Amino acid sequence: MTVIRVKSTAEVFDVYRIRYQASVIGQGIPQESEFDEQFGQTYPYLLIRNEQAPIATARLNFTNKAYAKIERVAVSPKFQGHGFGRQLIEAAEEWILELGFKKIVITSQLSAVEFYRSLGYQIGTLISDNAEIQTVYTEKQLV
Repeated sequence: MTVIRVKSTAEVFDVYRIRYQASVIGQGIPQESEFDEQFGQTYPYLLIRNEQAPIATARLNFTNKAYAKIERVAVSPKFQGHGFGRQLIEAAEEWILELGFKKIVITSQLSAVEFYRSLGYQIGTLISDNAEIQTVYTEKQLV
């Protein structure tokens, strides 16, 4: 498996393919809600892939000076439960540390709270309980 800091259009295509499979098809999230990027903008993404297929992705957000945010975490349904989510978050944390951030925020789906807790994230308050999917604020202080 290879973790890639996305740089090419083909890699962005793989990112969107995973997000479409995992979120739109897998969870029934409306396409217009899942794909919230601004047209023409570039975003920092991580992508895990093997020789045959893209496996997992996450978007990073470095716009806030006080913390970095990990967003749009998705693992292709056929690869879920095999540790790729953990590998993805660890790679994101490494990138975030390289940039000098000391705090990470993730707006997690309620169903993923235990996963993030196992990675050292503190679980905060319920953000939204009337959206398509309930979300919870989580954060982690880095060394």
